[in-house]
Amino acid sequence: MYEALLSAQKAINSKIGLQEILEQILDSVYEVFGLQQCAVLLKKEQVLYIAAARGYDPHVVQEWQGMVGSGITGTAALGQTVYIHDVAGDPRYVQGVQGTVAELAVPIQFGEEVLGVLDAEAPRTFSDDEQHWFALFAGQIAIALRNAFLLEKEREKARQLKALASINAKLNKDETTDQLLDEILATALEILHFDRTAVLLYKYTHLEMLACRGYKQEISKGFKIPIGEGITGDVALHHKGILVHDVRNDKRYIQASDTSLSEMAVPLFNKGELIGVLDADSSTRFFSDDDFFIFTAFAEQVASVLSTQELINEIEQKNAALKRQIDDIYKINKELTETTKALEQANSELKKRIDELSTLYEVGKTITSSLNLEETLNAILFMTGHILNVSSGAIILLNEDASEMKIQASYIKDKPTEEHIIDIPLQIGERLIGKFQLAQRPDADFTDAERTMLVTLASQAAIAIENARLYENTQKAYFETIRSLAQALEARDAYTRGHSERVTEYSLMLAKKAGISRKQLDILQYAGLLHDIGKIGVADAILL
Repeated sequence: MYEALLSAQKAINSKIGLQEILEQILDSVYEVFGLQQCAVLLKKEQVLYIAAARGYDPHVVQEWQGMVGSGITGTAALGQTVYIHDVAGDPRYVQGVQGTVAELAVPIQFGEEVLGVLDAEAPRTFSDDEQHWFALFAGQIAIALRNAFLLEKEREKARQLKALASINAKLNKDETTDQLLDEILATALEILHFDRTAVLLYKYTHLEMLACRGYKQEISKGFKIPIGEGITGDVALHHKGILVHDVRNDKRYIQASDTSLSEMAVPLFNKGELIGVLDADSSTRFFSDDDFFIFTAFAEQVASVLSTQELINEIEQKNAALKRQIDDIYKINKELTETTKALEQANSELKKRIDELSTLYEVGKTITSSLNLEETLNAILFMTGHILNVSSGAIILLNEDASEMKIQASYIKDKPTEEHIIDIPLQIGERLIGKFQLAQRPDADFTDAERTMLVTLASQAAIAIENARLYENTQKAYFETIRSLAQALEARDAYTRGHSERVTEYSLMLAKKAGISRKQLDILQYAGLLHDIGKIGVADAILL
């Protein structure tokens, strides 16, 4: 028997793949123990399933599952051999083979870890030696199964890492975030064996589902989970991944499916800041620590997608903001340019108005500085010719007594063969007192501004001329009064008649030769006429 077990062990250890090892185990059971009904049950979490069998009902092999600690094989899975010499009297027995009398279930155990159960049924009882050697054989195959499990796990991990690499290659595709995430999640479901998976974005007060696969209809894009609620909300709150082997025993679980068994969720970070949570759910198996390891690596890729898109969005937003700023600056510059031009134009117009007002002020001051009509008229013509650069000009006043217009003053700078003449009326209110006639060359016509200035100048000139004429008339009346007094004095003596006028005449002739001012000439004129006024109070007897 010992040699047979050594030979069986050698045959089993020569196999590498799990399925090959399982088939060799069944062959060795038949060769060593002569048993035609045997099954290898493997344990996944707390569930037992038939991995390989000979002589068992095919329906039982395909459909049966047992829980650790329940039934004959479930009890063996706790680490102890179970032998039932008469299955008919044991309620735990589940018929796998017709005509079975006895069942022997031995744990396949590697150290403290129970990998599964080696189960045999027979139409006879098992001897103590058979039970002993069967248990020893189970211990031998544990090593081969353990190695096969490790190899399968490494192969699966390699396959998953390769899948992650293929997912990573998708990151360089020119697709939208939604398209890229949907493709990545679809690949993850296929390769990493999730039934459901989702990406949820962190929104400070809640998580919002951005992309998902496999969930029931009411859980879709836009679905919200408050921070701290559910397994994903807990991950967002504590910034730490969670693996829940059996969600049926976890009160935090938010039911994504009626058949869910296991869930895992990990946080997504960008530069140390939480940006979301990646979640996966399974209805067909319980997630392992290795699954969680691969899932965490997968989460880093999803975070990379979101971070890249966030960076792209940020760049696009900044570019859009920059474009708006450039447009605003361009608009402001354009408005400033237009405003500057408008201000320059306004300043130019203002300067012109100021110059015009200053000129009019100077003109007004000049033409009102004298009450002598002749001086006033000459000043008006000189200032007008100087300001407007006219070739010639004249002031023509209306003689109301004769009802005729007569030139009272003229100005000639040059006399071209052709002239453009403009007449500006001189008015006091509605009363016409004359006109202001100016001439320019045809190629130097008056501008609108010059015409406006001429109208204003004419208004000032009319007032100055009227004041000078009133003053002249007053002076004439005053002079006639004085002359009348002188004539009344001389009328008393025929010898002295005309004496005051002759004195006045000779005095004025001498004064003009001496360059006496106009004001002094007026005073001298009055003095000449009145120099004998004292005689008016002297008696005729003395004077005659």
